[in-house]
Amino acid sequence: EILEELSKNNKLQGKVQVLDHHKTYDNPKYTKYDFVKIKLKDNKGLCCGTSLFYEYLKENNYINPNPEIDEFVELTRQHDTWEWKNIYNNEKSRELAILFESLGYNGYIELITEKLKQQNKSFEFSPLEKTLINNRKKLIEDKCKIYETKVHYQTILGMKAGILFIDYDYRNEIAEYFRENNYDMDFVMMISLDRDVVSYRSVKDNISVRVVAEHFGGKGHDKAATNPISNNQFLDIINTLTSIQ
Repeated sequence: EILEELSKNNKLQGKVQVLDHHKTYDNPKYTKYDFVKIKLKDNKGLCCGTSLFYEYLKENNYINPNPEIDEFVELTRQHDTWEWKNIYNNEKSRELAILFESLGYNGYIELITEKLKQQNKSFEFSPLEKTLINNRKKLIEDKCKIYETKVHYQTILGMKAGILFIDYDYRNEIAEYFRENNYDMDFVMMISLDRDVVSYRSVKDNISVRVVAEHFGGKGHDKAATNPISNNQFLDIINTLTSIQ
C-alpha cells in the first residue's frame, strides 16, 4: 500500500529509492515500481541492506570507496546473511556484530564513523574494542545456558518449533547455540518483548523459516526471518501458540 501511495505522490516522485534484499519482496507486485530495486545476490553472495546501500552510493558517486569501507561492508554482509558461518568461518564478522550489540545504535554509529574516516586501509579492532567483544562473548555464553532451560516446544505449520522469550540482541547467538548442540527442533521462534518483534532462525538445514514469518505477516530469508508485532498482539500470539498445529 505504501509503494502504491508513493508512486502516485507527485511531490515524492524521483525522491524515493527503495532497496531490499528479502526473498519475500522478489515479486512483480513490488518490483513493478521503477523506484524499487530488489536484489538477492551479487558476485560476492547474498546481499544485505548495507551492501545494497553501499552499491547505490558508489554508483551515484556519493561516496569515495576505500579498502577499509569495502572490508567493513563485507563483514556486515557476511554476518547479516550468515555467510560468516556457513561459508567463510569468519570470526571477525561475528565480532563486528558483537561490538554493535555491546555499544548500541548510537555508540556503534559514532565509533564506526570515526574508524572509517581514518582510512587505515584495513578494518581492525583496537585493544579496548577487543576487550568489549570478549566480555560480550562470555555474557552470550552465559545467556545461552540460561535460555536453553526456558524453551517451550510447539508444532507450527507441521514443524517442531522451540519457542522462548529473549532479549533481542541475543537472537542470532541463541539460534547458533541450538544448532551447534543439535537440539531437537526444526527452528527456533524467539519473542522479544524489548523490540516488539518475533525472530525466526532455522536449526535444521532443510527448514525455511521465511514461510513461518510470512504466515504471521512477516518477511525474511529461508534461514532467518522476522515479523514485527505491537504490544497488544503478544497475548494473541501466546493464545495462538497453545493451539496451532
